Amino acid sequence: ALLDGRTPRPSRGNSSGSFRNTPKSGSQDRRRRDEEPAPALEVSSNSWAAQQSKFREEVGRQPVDSEEATLDAAVIERRVRGVLNKLTVEKFGPLLQQLMDCGISTQEHLEILMHQIMEKATTQHHFIEMYTDLCIKLNEWVTERGVVDDDGEKVNFKRILLNQCQDSFETYLKPPGGLDQLEGDERFEAMMKHKTKMLGNIKFVGQLLVHKVLASKVIQSCCHVLIEHATEETLETLCVFLSTIGPAFDTKDWKNHHVLTDVFNSVSQLCSVGKVPARIRCLLKDVLDLRAAGWAKLRPSNAPEGPRLMAEVRSEWARDNAVGDWRPGGGASGRGYFPPTPSWGAW
Repeated sequence: ALLDGRTPRPSRGNSSGSFRNTPKSGSQDRRRRDEEPAPALEVSSNSWAAQQSKFREEVGRQPVDSEEATLDAAVIERRVRGVLNKLTVEKFGPLLQQLMDCGISTQEHLEILMHQIMEKATTQHHFIEMYTDLCIKLNEWVTERGVVDDDGEKVNFKRILLNQCQDSFETYLKPPGGLDQLEGDERFEAMMKHKTKMLGNIKFVGQLLVHKVLASKVIQSCCHVLIEHATEETLETLCVFLSTIGPAFDTKDWKNHHVLTDVFNSVSQLCSVGKVPARIRCLLKDVLDLRAAGWAKLRPSNAPEGPRLMAEVRSEWARDNAVGDWRPGGGASGRGYFPPTPSWGAW
């Protein structure tokens, strides 16, 4: 056949020259890939899916049975913070239930919870009544649940609340740490944040007293310390405190009414001390006027004024405090207005 010049046709066999029955390598590879199982994808620990899975595990709302292992404090703290960050008056009921279901079962857990609540209340003044109501509900829940400490004794939620209030009160009596390293606007902003927390703390304590969550004997200790320090900050705090508790306790029906009588006598004396800054004297007089009017508000006080420039706030502060050489810290007249009183814990 080769001699006649024609090209030989490949045979139908499986010889090396045959191509009709030879599988196409591309199709074969594709079929093999289709038949073989695909390798599993590895999920990164930083992926969105992994983070969502971890979040669901940590903030799940499954109730904790008494037989379940105690949850780690860090987990409880994250859960509590997550719920409190969403807490509003409108969502109070459902989120209260979430708070109760997040695994709180020990005294340490309750202390973490109360610390978080205090952090919120001292900075969110418009929600203080809501946080007061929250403490009332939590006290009822802890009492019914019967949380016990390491010694097997029932935990007193009000005692935990009292200790937290006292710790915060004493903390804010001192200047904020690191203030000496700050200058200008940064220093002023740090002072304003500290003052906001100080006033928020005393408003919260006042509301807890009004709703009988704390014992009324705390009033004497608070007033005594604030007047003894007699700084601009503590006297303004005193005005806020008296305005909060006055309507409920400035009545002859209260067995310790003489305590408030002594306090208001001291306030009256401070109004006549010329070296006390003018702004503070005005605040003290406002409290006396409020009392004289039977605690009926004569005009809105501490109402939001809307956004203001930092320069405007500083200018007003400098103007109001440009007075003599008044030296705060030792009492306005150099002596105490009350005899020494025991700490809150003694009550």
